[in-house]
Amino acid sequence: MGNNLSEFILEDFLPYQLSILTNRISRDFSHEYVSRFNLDNAEWRIIAHLSQVNQPISIREIYSKVDLEKSKVSRAVSRLSARAILTKTENLKDRRLVDLKLTKCGKKIIDQMTMIAKDYESEVLAKIEDPEYFRKMLTSLINDKIA
Repeated sequence: MGNNLSEFILEDFLPYQLSILTNRISRDFSHEYVSRFNLDNAEWRIIAHLSQVNQPISIREIYSKVDLEKSKVSRAVSRLSARAILTKTENLKDRRLVDLKLTKCGKKIIDQMTMIAKDYESEVLAKIEDPEYFRKMLTSLINDKIA
């Protein structure tokens, strides 16, 4: 029986490589929203998600979309509300829920961050030989449609 561990090279392991890449890209981009707007990762994700919808949405909807724990989302929402970046209002259909909506200040931030994000994304994609193919494969992997 051979020792399969000797054949395993962590640096060549795709999930490891993707994790390293994701962390590096996230960390590099986070410098932008931290230094310019004093936002953390959870706050940035919440603002970005709220910018994609045209009506108030609940914290429950947010945490299911932004891939963060409910407690992190709740704390980030409280900080954003205190800074008047979003508003929290009671949901009229279900009083247990709170609806979230970007304020003018929040919309101004996302408008500025959109330009910064697009520039950053362009820089990353410029390092990839075939960005269109890369996006297609990435989408396929995310949607678990590996053939």
